[in-house]
Amino acid sequence: MSIKILLVDDHTLFRSGICLILQRNPEFEIVGEASDGLEGVKRAKQLKPDVVLMDLNMPGLSGLEAMQLIVEDLRETAVLMLTVSEEAEDLTAALKSGARGYLLKNIDADYLRLR
Repeated sequence: MSIKILLVDDHTLFRSGICLILQRNPEFEIVGEASDGLEGVKRAKQLKPDVVLMDLNMPGLSGLEAMQLIVEDLRETAVLMLTVSEEAEDLTAALKSGARGYLLKNIDADYLRLR
């Protein structure tokens, strides 16, 4: 049984890299990608992933706003923020709004792949 993952980030190259890293672990299955928060919400509702890896800062609907909508509708789906923001208020806001985790984009690839 694999863990179904949806990637939501406005940077195509970053999404591609994360996809390659996660595909090295046979327990992970990338079921979809989205390039902004609104598309992420739509894809999450369609695909019902186990996990959404969501960027915090995206144009249009932010990652925080998108996460709130996903958490509200898909209680079984875990949303993990994957961002460059090291601001304490961003971390606090994400966790208070329902994020199950907060990862910085500068983490080691093996940490992401094995967790």
